[in-house]
Amino acid sequence: LVVGAHDPAKMMVEGVAVSVRPDVIIHDEVRGRFGFIKLAYFKNEEQQLDNDSGADVAAMLRWYGEDCMSSAGTCDPALCLAVDVFAGAVHRSPTAIVRRRAELRETAREFSLWWNAV
Repeated sequence: LVVGAHDPAKMMVEGVAVSVRPDVIIHDEVRGRFGFIKLAYFKNEEQQLDNDSGADVAAMLRWYGEDCMSSAGTCDPALCLAVDVFAGAVHRSPTAIVRRRAELRETAREFSLWWNAV
């Protein structure tokens, strides 16, 4: 386990620079795979990660690993985790993420349109 970089490279999604910033990098040097942990600290229950939003965060970690760190080995979805500290919940990246990536792309596209209009 290694603490994530304070200011890692941003990931471009539909023209939006997304700061994924994993908190912890997991390296399995024996198997040549890696993953990430993102810690979420939401005391308020309404803000805590539910199954869907937790899977989104974990899927974004996986996408970041596949796009920005592929030279480090294979990004393992089982090692891409969103941890909601106060809720005591751990969310893994889904193995099937085509639809989820399309939804995340659409969200970035909408954000870009609204941001540029302001």
